[in-house]
This record gives sequence, C-alpha cells and structure tokens, in this order.
Amino acid sequence: MAITINHQTNDISATSGSMTIDGAAIPSGGGVTPTSNDILVVAGGGSGARGGTSSVGGGGGAGGLIYNTGIAIAASTTYTITIGAGGAAPSGSGDQFGLNGANTTAFGLTAIGGGGGGKHSQSGLDGGSGGGGGGRATLINNTYGGAGVYGQGNQGGRPTAANDNPNVDSAGGGGAGSVGQSAGRLIGGDGGYGLAIPILGGANAVYYASGGGGGTEYGQICGVSYPGGGGYGGSRRNGGVAGEANTGGGGGGASGSSASGAAYAGGSGVVILRTLLSASATTGTPTVTTDGSFNIYKFTGAGSITF
Repeated sequence: MAITINHQTNDISATSGSMTIDGAAIPSGGGVTPTSNDILVVAGGGSGARGGTSSVGGGGGAGGLIYNTGIAIAASTTYTITIGAGGAAPSGSGDQFGLNGANTTAFGLTAIGGGGGGKHSQSGLDGGSGGGGGGRATLINNTYGGAGVYGQGNQGGRPTAANDNPNVDSAGGGGAGSVGQSAGRLIGGDGGYGLAIPILGGANAVYYASGGGGGTEYGQICGVSYPGGGGYGGSRRNGGVAGEANTGGGGGGASGSSASGAAYAGGSGVVILRTLLSASATTGTPTVTTDGSFNIYKFTGAGSITF
C-alpha cells in the first residue's frame, strides 16, 4: 500500500502503486532531489595585452560567471565538468592582444572565457567579460572595451578619452559585477568588480571574476583590481600581476617600459556545487567539504560527478 499526499487539498489517501506528493511520484528507492542544488560556474579570465616601446595594453576581462540556485540533478547520472584555463600571457615582442580565457562547462551550463585586453590603440576582445581597450595613439581613434556576455559579465573600459596623454594609459577589463574602468590621465583603468558568492557557506562569501587592471606608461598609478582574482596592470615603476587561479580573474595589462612590456595571464575557472545529495562517484579529485547538511564539491580541474 502507498500513501498519496496533496498539500493543496490537505487530502491523504491510501492507494496501490508508488508514493506521490502533490502529484509527483517518489521513486521506490528514494532519491528525492532537493530544490537547493546551487551551482557556480566560472570560466577562465582573459590575459592582459602586451606593450611595445612606449605603449600599453588593456587589462583582461574576467571569465563569465553563472550562479544558479535550484538546479535539477538526476539520479544515476554522470555529469562531466570542464574547467576553462586562463588566457596565456601573450608572447613575442611588441604590441600583442591579450588572449581569451577558455570556457567552463558543467550541468548543461557554459560560462564563456574572458576577453583578452586590447593592444595599443585597439579595442579589447569580447568575452564573458570584455577586455579593456589599449591606450590610444590618437584622440580620434575609436577604441573601446570588449563586450561581455549578458548575464555572465560586463564590458571592458575605454582608454584615455581626454586631451591629456592620449597614448599612454589603457583601460581595465570588465568584471562579473561591473564594467571595466576607463583610463584617466596618467592612470590605468581599474578592472571591473567581481561578485561575492555565498556558495561555500560560512559567514563570508568569496569573490570571483574581477577584471584585470590597465597599464600606464608615463604615470605611476596602474589599474588595480577589486576582490575576485583580477591582476594589477603594469606601470613604469612595477610590472603587473596575473589573474588568480580558480577565480576567473583577468590578467593585468602591460606597460611598455616595465618588465620589457610583459603582459599577464588570466586566472583559471572553477565549478562549485552545493547540494544536500551525496555523490556516489567522482573523478578529477574535487575538494569536498560540508556546511551543515550540505555537501560542497569544488572542481579546480576537469572531472565528473555521479549521483
């Protein structure tokens, strides 16, 4: 004998067959899927652009960020997870665009890799968040930040638009929380904000997917990055900083006179699942922690998970 419960009518009846709640059949082996399966999917961040002599590169855009609550998880199903690498620092000499980060995929979701920073006098590349524009060579040059993917990130910033020093400052890459900042006079543009995600539990949320800062040639103030893994841009005084691993942060843009014009790589992506379910099998050695009744599976490399 099975029990049928209907909360809308408050009816309880005994019947033959499987148990149902509000019309939904419960498998005889259990396996009720809770509605509190939360997933964070972050792609690899874009790298900053390389600078040539007396030129600067834009900051890399953050990897696309998807945070969904209440996703469906099917029993006896294996879900494959791919973690996007950050865009590599551009090699060679002279001005070079930053490279886009790679996509991250999990549970049918695809976060798009961040856009590479724009080389000198060029727009940033499109991505999950767009790369920052490279320092302008002329005042009339139409140089912009790369576009971001709606719902995953934001546009990169523009390079200097004022009459002062139009060719020496570049913009920050976009972040999951805001657009990249435009460059100022003798100041590289800041990377866009990351987002604070509470998926790991505890008192403090963790930030992910901030944009890389833009480089500056003659100024001393490079573009900074806010919490979320993005790297600082380069200046005449200091080299820049790469995006932090497993945050999707964008890499810092270059200053041509610092570190031989080197640009900086984007941070790799991450997948985090928070669920009341317990996995029956995993590959790829995810980190497994708990928060009360929740299990938290954090993938920093490719793998799979089965329930």
